Parts: sequence; C-alpha cells; structure tokens
Amino acid sequence: MISIEAGTTADYATELLVLLDRLRAQTGREDVPKREVLDDNLALLAEDMRALQRGQAGTVHPELMLSRWSRVQSLLGGRARFAPLVSAISSRIEHLFR
Repeated sequence: MISIEAGTTADYATELLVLLDRLRAQTGREDVPKREVLDDNLALLAEDMRALQRGQAGTVHPELMLSRWSRVQSLLGGRARFAPLVSAISSRIEHLFR
C-alpha cells in the first residue's frame, strides 16, 4: 500500500521519475548485461511513477514495482558507478511503500 499522503505522493513520484531517467541515461552509456531487460524494467517503473503523478495510485501495484526495482538492482550487480542513484531511488521507493 502507498503510505504517503496524497499531496506528497506526486512529489515523490516526480523525484523518482527524475532519478529513474538519470539512471537510465547513465546505464545507457555503459556495457550492462541484459540491457533490454534493464531498460524494460526502468521503463515500467517510470510508467508507475507517471501514474502516481496523475493521482492514479490504484493502478500501481506495489509488489510489481518492488519486484521490478529488485530486478534492476540485481542487473546492476552493485556497480559502484551507479550506487548513489540506486541508493537514492531505493530510499524513495521505501518511503512510498512502507
């Protein structure tokens, strides 16, 4: 369940969307295994954030979003270059789904 008040959910979604776009741009410049799977999961996460921005929290399934994010983290395999963004995204996702 999304726990942040309605007024701030869109703000968190906007922040997350910016961070996801930055991560997608950074990974796009790197040789990352399973590129298509990574890009697909980042795109689906971005779609979820856009739905939250529009106030459509009911269309976002937390377990799917968390699964997608877990997949992204796994595919990046703890690469230090992406660690700050991954940490920032993880923190904001945690705040949305606690």
